[in-house]
Amino acid sequence: MWAFKGKYTGEAKEYIQKIRKKEAITWSLIASVIMLITCILLAIIFNIEDTVMDTVLGLGGGFFGILLINLILFLDYRRAPKNEIEIINDGFQFIKNGFTSSLPFYKMEPIEYYDDFIVIHNELVLQKELLVDGDWEELKLLLKKIEKSFETDDPIYQIEEPESQFFEATVKEKRIFEKFVNGVSAATPVGLFQYFVTFQLENDETVEYEIGQEWYQKIESGQIGILVLVNGHFFSFGEGEDIE
Repeated sequence: MWAFKGKYTGEAKEYIQKIRKKEAITWSLIASVIMLITCILLAIIFNIEDTVMDTVLGLGGGFFGILLINLILFLDYRRAPKNEIEIINDGFQFIKNGFTSSLPFYKMEPIEYYDDFIVIHNELVLQKELLVDGDWEELKLLLKKIEKSFETDDPIYQIEEPESQFFEATVKEKRIFEKFVNGVSAATPVGLFQYFVTFQLENDETVEYEIGQEWYQKIESGQIGILVLVNGHFFSFGEGEDIE
């Protein structure tokens, strides 16, 4: 099992922020054009009844909105990107923008190796400094073994449809467990929080699953909903989710 926690630093942080800066510029241009066109159309439509000063003020408000959007996007990409990644089943599970996503091993191409971090599929970054569980060198060997297998007719991980199960369940108990693992150095243990929820199924059977922090905060004791499992592991709980 490998797990990464914390905020990216050094070259990994610069790499991620460079990508986020490009995304911010793109969204800034799109939002600015839409808002500018909207302001011009509104000025034309209401110019018959409004004074010239009202039109000027309206356009000024539109440009202020454009500046505000650009400021928000600028501050967003400047934030220190977080790292919360673990390997489960046959792939990675990671939290991005508050949402838990997964990346199976059979979709890992391409893989880019840098001095102290690895980029997978142009969206997942693993940084050695933030590894709190597992061995970095063993992980690199595993990734290279998987990557090499893509060049053969018999890859290590075949593309298979995940097995999904749906249960009507009630939340019976929530708990948080803190374990200490080696951090940057063996002498400084790092507290790693794990989140567990116990569900009671329709047949009165109780099952407990480890879930992400975001799900832990959303799920409430006594809540009734649909428990979705993928390959025997927790996927979601609520009104039901589509499995992709």
